[in-house]
Amino acid sequence: MKRKAIIWISACFLGLLLGILKGYFDWPDAVFWKIYLTIGAAAIVGAYLFNLIWYRRFAGRINALLPILREEKNPDRYIEENQKLLEGLRPQGLRAVLHINLCAAYCQKKEFDRAKEQLGMVNPKYVRKLNRVIYLMDMAYVHFYLGEQQEALAAMEENRKGLQELAESESYGSLVCVLHVFEALAQEKNSRAAELLDMARQKWPGDQLLEELDILSRKNPGGFRSE
Repeated sequence: MKRKAIIWISACFLGLLLGILKGYFDWPDAVFWKIYLTIGAAAIVGAYLFNLIWYRRFAGRINALLPILREEKNPDRYIEENQKLLEGLRPQGLRAVLHINLCAAYCQKKEFDRAKEQLGMVNPKYVRKLNRVIYLMDMAYVHFYLGEQQEALAAMEENRKGLQELAESESYGSLVCVLHVFEALAQEKNSRAAELLDMARQKWPGDQLLEELDILSRKNPGGFRSE
């Protein structure tokens, strides 16, 4: 609303200024409207480009934080830096991305209640495309860990197409597999869970999410095969 108010005030100010100039220089109406529309169009394009550049720079700042979590394995610092970016931030789409990032950090700390709180601060209306797929993946992951099986399975079903698209992703493929293991266990398909676990170990050796699969394996000494 604030941005729209600024646009309207600017448009009125421009009209007033050009009206004064029209009277001073005795412009014909056709000349006045041509100048008004030309300047107005230029202002709109300029505002759009300014917003586009700002969004891209801000997104770059968000992406620059990823190595803190993925490479340094320092979720506390990652949380701190994301919270700094949240301060005073208005665009809901960017706020949603930061809350999703904070969820990932709390998941790494195994603080799943706090991870769920972060997802609760996301307005799904402003989460689109890849970010929506990741949002639903995180939601399923957190619900599974909190033992909220029905909510987790619902998020999996809603995200079925997205899970398929990211199944071979270098960044998210292992998480997709972990989610399918959880899903199989929730559906009491233990043999299928065992197959998915073996596939994940072969496909993503050394991936940090294999730790989660090992936890599952220890919880199911029979290798998920007793049904």
